[in-house]
Amino acid sequence: MNYLSAHGITKRYPVGKREALTVLSGVSVAVSPGEMVSMIETGLHAGGGTLEAFASGASAVLIFSAPAGVAVTAAAARLAVDLGRAAYARWQLAGVGPAQTGLIVLTQVAAVGLAGGTFGYALTAVIAEPVIRAAFDEGAGELAEIPIISGPLTAVVTVGSTVALTLLGGARAARSAGRTPPLSALREPEPRAKPMRWWRWIVFACVCALAAWFGASLLNVTNRQQYFTFAPLVPAVLTAVVASAGPAIYAVLLRAWTGVLPARASTAWYLARHEARYHLSRSTASVTPLFAGTAVLGGLYTVMATTNASFAGTGEGAVALGSAQVALMFGGPILLAVTGAAVVIFMSNRSQGTGQALPCGSSCLPPKTGRSSCRTVHQWQHGARYPESMTDVSLVNRYRSLAARVYAADKPIGRSFGDVELYTELLRGVTGPVFEPAAGNGRVLVPLAEAGLKLVGTDPSADMLDRCRAECDARGLSVGLELGRFDTVDPEARYAAIIVPAGSIQLVLDPAQTREILAGFCTALMPGGRLIFDLDSLHALAETAPGARSWRDGDDLLTLTTVTESVDVAAQTTMSQLRYERWHGGALAETELEQFALRLWGVNEMLLLLEAVGFTEVRVHADYERDSAPSESTRVVTFEAVRG
Repeated sequence: MNYLSAHGITKRYPVGKREALTVLSGVSVAVSPGEMVSMIETGLHAGGGTLEAFASGASAVLIFSAPAGVAVTAAAARLAVDLGRAAYARWQLAGVGPAQTGLIVLTQVAAVGLAGGTFGYALTAVIAEPVIRAAFDEGAGELAEIPIISGPLTAVVTVGSTVALTLLGGARAARSAGRTPPLSALREPEPRAKPMRWWRWIVFACVCALAAWFGASLLNVTNRQQYFTFAPLVPAVLTAVVASAGPAIYAVLLRAWTGVLPARASTAWYLARHEARYHLSRSTASVTPLFAGTAVLGGLYTVMATTNASFAGTGEGAVALGSAQVALMFGGPILLAVTGAAVVIFMSNRSQGTGQALPCGSSCLPPKTGRSSCRTVHQWQHGARYPESMTDVSLVNRYRSLAARVYAADKPIGRSFGDVELYTELLRGVTGPVFEPAAGNGRVLVPLAEAGLKLVGTDPSADMLDRCRAECDARGLSVGLELGRFDTVDPEARYAAIIVPAGSIQLVLDPAQTREILAGFCTALMPGGRLIFDLDSLHALAETAPGARSWRDGDDLLTLTTVTESVDVAAQTTMSQLRYERWHGGALAETELEQFALRLWGVNEMLLLLEAVGFTEVRVHADYERDSAPSESTRVVTFEAVRG
């Protein structure tokens, strides 16, 4: 743990609100088995016919509470672990082994279950007697006077079952936390939804077989007593069938109901709908508690209403459900439904600050997204906004004279990383104007102009633009060059293509403003025009090693020293300090200091944003290989988006 402390990892130790809320779910889960075991323990002490009566009541509580208890506890425990994946990845980056990570997480899950079970037993000891006594008062009144016992047996079974259910729900996620490579966890903080695995299909098949047997038995009843033995169990059986097939069913249902309102109705709705679909485990965990509680309780009342209507037609007396009996049998599931849904929604919303920045940029006012993640910001070059924590924004991404000189020495005209060739190939045949809003020194612009394309370029750095203009003049190229930022696109212009190579769009830190800029690009394109730009992969979040480089430029020695100041994994931003120096005759002649800030994007995150602002037919190319799909080792992704 000293190693973790030395690296600041314990400051982000993921034990907090998520685990406290999971304990709350455990308390809700513990109430139902607590009441059930309390009845059995009472019957064991009383003996005789009392045991049989209490055992019958306990079995009813178990049947109605078990499906909801398993579904809700598993969902909450799994989600709590999944939402901590980024923190577990940082553990591994700090030197904690995968096996140790999995063991620590599993220990956390067990501790959470133990706490939930303990508090749940304490609550059971308080409410069991009045609830059970009231239920038997409405039914078998002779049992109402028997003292209700919540002793050692109740404590052991209540706490043990809660721990077991919590471990059952969190075990697979805990194993995944240790086995998932750190970079994958940081790139995708929530695991992708997986199809039903073989063992889940076996469970589903067994549940379906039991449901079929149950249905056949219900159809073959011959008297009223047999009917009332089976009929009340119909909702619990159907709930178990649906819950066991959750991974196969929920995705289809989510797509169906979110498809009722077309995506084009609202950009905010489009992003919210895709957020729900992408974070399927969160959506599933939110729906499961409400589904389980509503299905079991509502299903019973539906069965009883149908039964009474049938009895009325044959002249038989109606059957009534006492409120205390309903509270005993369904109090647990209802408590689970309300508590489980509230816990999951709260946990999910606490982790969605970054995702909510996109709806903020989609004309949603900050209050509509809860505690808004749209930060108070400053503006500087490229129209980019920077958090107030950056104390001197005048140093951020400036590219002044010495920085421009070092850039030209490092990336002269003619140097390509594969991007010049790819952009030339993608733009082959384009006859209209091509706009590059971050032209820099012309490393990409000049070769494209030499290839016969009609280029227009802007850049917020006068020093970089002077170098680009000089390169064009030296080659006799007619290129329109002006000072400008990403958000100062000519509203009257219509371009055949807009290009932003070298990941320059990442200089904009605010996701909401990135959306505005991309929407402006879409407007500035001709119908069918293309936006082509590069993004670095999220590997860059883990690449924090300092670096030093040097170049000979005439009689001068140019040096660049890079030090990472901060990395915000949640916001997907990095801040580095760049120190440019010019040495002449062994003495330091000039120096410049800049802060270099980037906001990195995931591939799916950017695809959603491009579709939201009006682009269609979006294609991606990995590492400057045309039509190459991104993979674990991809370093750069090029997006090619067509205006719809």
